[in-house]
Amino acid sequence: MTSTTRRNFIKVSAAAGGALSLGVVSKTRAVEKPKPLRILILGGTGFTGPFQVQYALERGHKVTVFNRGKTHPGELPKEVEQLIGDRNGQLDALKNRKWDVAIDNPTSVPVWVRDVGQILKGNVDRYVFISTISVYGDTSKANLDETAPLFGEGLTGWAVENRRPVWTNRAHLDPRVRVWNGDSRAHWDGDALVVDTTNFSPKSDFMGSHENLRLTEKFTRVGPEILNYEFTVDDPTTWTAPWTAMIPLRAKNELIFEYACHEGNEAIPDMLRGHRFEEREASKTRSK
Repeated sequence: MTSTTRRNFIKVSAAAGGALSLGVVSKTRAVEKPKPLRILILGGTGFTGPFQVQYALERGHKVTVFNRGKTHPGELPKEVEQLIGDRNGQLDALKNRKWDVAIDNPTSVPVWVRDVGQILKGNVDRYVFISTISVYGDTSKANLDETAPLFGEGLTGWAVENRRPVWTNRAHLDPRVRVWNGDSRAHWDGDALVVDTTNFSPKSDFMGSHENLRLTEKFTRVGPEILNYEFTVDDPTTWTAPWTAMIPLRAKNELIFEYACHEGNEAIPDMLRGHRFEEREASKTRSK
């Protein structure tokens, strides 16, 4: 896979067939028949996946989807090759295969992109990653485009974190070393687990507090099914004094489902259906 700027990559990907993921070209428009591509769609049964599959097949491309086979089973067109696996480490079905384009839909944690990238490296000409505004470093600014600074490496996006406290009595990292989620040190204080975090990046932001933030978290089991989560934040440049909050966490005998900001999101498919309807109506008007 070659290296290029984001803007040029988008242009070239569109020309090469990556724009299939958008599904915005009118069926009524006269277009030159493209060269058939081998397209891998990661996902393909939810979000914009079904539209990508349909769009690609209508233009004569060969489509392969990779998913768990659990969402809308049996609904893929018979022309589509389906590879069964899981983004959480079960990627063997992708090994030793080659495609012209890979469209990555169901990504909610960076490790998924990393692991797939390692397998597809050298076997895919174009890799199209579909994400949200969570990739941007500062979402408070208006009119962000593909040239805007991205979020820090190692973060997983909105409302999802990947933190690994270090169990040690050693001091924190040198103050000159700054980390997006801070430098965490964990220890036991009696029956309570205490995690002390400092060295936040100046680009980190918690209620206006940045590199001077010190976060102290305490986890205490107070009953067979109750765990108290208590945190204290301290930043003299933001607050006049440290303050503390506590949330009791109660154990529940329920299933835990993966978190993804687009799970069950029907907005984009509905918008695409609306545009297709408008195009059909416009075609009827022109043919009269």
